[in-house]
Amino acid sequence: MAGTTKRVVMPQLGESVHEGTISKWLVKPGDKVVEFEPMLEVDTDKVSAEVPAPVTGILKEILAKEGETVQAGAEIACPLTLEPWGVRRFFARDP
Repeated sequence: MAGTTKRVVMPQLGESVHEGTISKWLVKPGDKVVEFEPMLEVDTDKVSAEVPAPVTGILKEILAKEGETVQAGAEIACPLTLEPWGVRRFFARDP
């Protein structure tokens, strides 16, 4: 059984905020991301915020680069999520 992919989208960081600028990625492709832990920093005209990972998995690809301004709801990255057995197998240590 293969892993599944989960879209990571730019959140809407306020009721009247419709876009944000990616100021810094805190992870890189190939890194393990953990649900609710910070993945990137985003700046808007009203707020600066850390954006958490939506799921636990391996970051496959970053689609929006640092310095890029992105509309809320736009896809910014794609982490590869693994099935529970796959996570154990992937992170298991050799005996």
